[in-house]
Amino acid sequence: MVSSTTTTPTDYLANLPQERREVISAIRDLILENLPEGYQELMDAFDAMGVKHNMGKSRIRFKKLDQFPP
Repeated sequence: MVSSTTTTPTDYLANLPQERREVISAIRDLILENLPEGYQELMDAFDAMGVKHNMGKSRIRFKKLDQFPP
């Protein structure tokens, strides 16, 4: 997995190669269009929530539902 030191989604996208940037930007736009009111885009939501995450090859696993804010 590639890691990034950027702190904002816009900076992250700016540092991607053009081909990847186009695809990731299209997905991001779709997500932002459907993001419920009150939610915000973060680079690492897990850190912001104080949750240690457990990531598999193609999934994120959580042990308890109460790890998420209401």
